[in-house]
Amino acid sequence: MRPIDGDAIEAFLRDEYHGAISDSELKVYQVINLIGNAPTIDMVKHGEWIQTGNFDDDNNVYECSICDEPWQLTAGTPTENNMNFCPKCGSNMREEPEK
Repeated sequence: MRPIDGDAIEAFLRDEYHGAISDSELKVYQVINLIGNAPTIDMVKHGEWIQTGNFDDDNNVYECSICDEPWQLTAGTPTENNMNFCPKCGSNMREEPEK
């Protein structure tokens, strides 16, 4: 998968093919409509920290729910340590915005 900027492609095609519409330009307008109506994808992964082990009160192990990478913290929780993103996979670990 290769995410693209559909708005930029649509703007380029509209600028490039304006004026009288020929058969080939009609096909371009059909492509513009396909791009405009194409589904979008959310490239931001949302995960959560899962506490997987306690060595003692000060050494907590948390795991990313997306990549399963364990992280040992010497104090506090990931939230208390401002770990809003997984350092390995980049998943957003903050609460997902309400829709």
